[in-house]
Amino acid sequence: MDHELQKGDLADRTAFMTAIAYLGILAPAAAATALHTRADRVQHEEARLTQALDAAADLPELHMIETHYYLDQLGHERAWLDATINRIRSGALAWPATS
Repeated sequence: MDHELQKGDLADRTAFMTAIAYLGILAPAAAATALHTRADRVQHEEARLTQALDAAADLPELHMIETHYYLDQLGHERAWLDATINRIRSGALAWPATS
């Protein structure tokens, strides 16, 4: 699960959703770190796609529509990751008690 959060295929939404379903088995600090690692990877992918779109600026948008879509999806994911990391670190996201 930790591997999927940090190193899984960014485009594999099903595996990521499964991994976050079990986020609570990690300690809060470990969960925040794993999500932060993924957020960094998402940010790098956003930068790479933005450069690709800039390089293809002379093409009609329709020819790169899937890249625009994926870039938009990544932006939403990164915003969710950043907000969730902040909620974990601030204690605003309730965490299961450990025995």
